[in-house]
Amino acid sequence: MAEIDRTNWLAEKRDAMIERQVAARGIIDQRVLTALLQVPREHFVPEGLAEFAYDDMPLPLKAGVPPWPPTLKAHTSYLWNCSIANW
Repeated sequence: MAEIDRTNWLAEKRDAMIERQVAARGIIDQRVLTALLQVPREHFVPEGLAEFAYDDMPLPLKAGVPPWPPTLKAHTSYLWNCSIANW
């Protein structure tokens, strides 16, 4: 797959993740959605797993520690921000 096609394909997967996995589950805080949109998850997983970077499942990081699935990360960030705002 050509690099530009791969970049576009991953951007489409990122957009779909935000719409179908995150926003659809009630995470509507624009700061959280923007952060997920701007961070290229494929840069943090082993190269052979880049195609799965936007699936709602943990994947191993290059350092060997699995990151949280996108929806869990978004929900936790949203709740953490809410609790600080109310503190």
